[in-house]
Amino acid sequence: MTNKFKKLFIFLQFTISISILFCFQSIAQKPVARFLADSVNLGEAIYYSVVFKHQANSDVYFPDSTYNFTPFEYIDRVYFPTKTTNGISIDSAIYRLRTFSIDSLQKLSIYVTTIQNDDSSKVQSMADSILFKTNIFENPSKLNLITDIQFTPLKIRQNFIPSIIEIALGLVALWILWSIFGKTLKKQLSIFQLNRKHRDFTRNFKKLTKSANQNNVEKVLIYWKEYLGNLHSQSYNTMTTKEIIDKLPNEGLGFALKEIDEMVYGGKSSHKINESIASLENYIANEFNILKMAITSTK
Repeated sequence: MTNKFKKLFIFLQFTISISILFCFQSIAQKPVARFLADSVNLGEAIYYSVVFKHQANSDVYFPDSTYNFTPFEYIDRVYFPTKTTNGISIDSAIYRLRTFSIDSLQKLSIYVTTIQNDDSSKVQSMADSILFKTNIFENPSKLNLITDIQFTPLKIRQNFIPSIIEIALGLVALWILWSIFGKTLKKQLSIFQLNRKHRDFTRNFKKLTKSANQNNVEKVLIYWKEYLGNLHSQSYNTMTTKEIIDKLPNEGLGFALKEIDEMVYGGKSSHKINESIASLENYIANEFNILKMAITSTK
């Protein structure tokens, strides 16, 4: 199949996915997720469409590269522009995945994160399944069997000592390699995951802070608390500004949080609100660098 026809096929499949969403309007606030094919080969790229219908005044975040797509592996994704009609928005994306599992039937379900007012929630889609195609076939009826073969019995030699020695040497070599490089590999993996999550936060944070109105500033604060909790391995979502300042004494941070509180809960506009938002981002960047240095310096 040429690339031209392949792209046309994917477009038609995705159009069908969006049509299914309109046909099942009774399923409120449920993402419609489905594979764009009925079967897949080992390691072959497979397309998975996600369509979500929601209130226009809510922000929607689809799974990114950090999401666990087991038994599938993430390759990349394509977002489509939001379509809004009569206060109802539709967000959609196509994911490119692959699988190295050999289970005959493989299923996948994802969740979409929504933020509306001060509430953040995750909405789970129905699971969709796809068949795994195997290229190994057995057809005994087509085998040409030879009968009445004369054979000479061989003496069985059982000498396990060389095998035992090889296994022992292999285990010792593996242990030596792990002792030398194991901690370094684990450290590099931790740094890679930390960098990837921080890039996602920076991109989403800048998207939220394009307009510094009261509604957006509140969403910025919620998202900032959530990511800060991930860095510190604890929750800040339920903490008040005073509790956060007491726990994280920082003059610039305290001033920024108070400015944001006055705008969000007091309805007061401030010409320093952009500076306060920048202070939140700078504080996160500093905490990220501290954590990264701590991982790097771990022996």
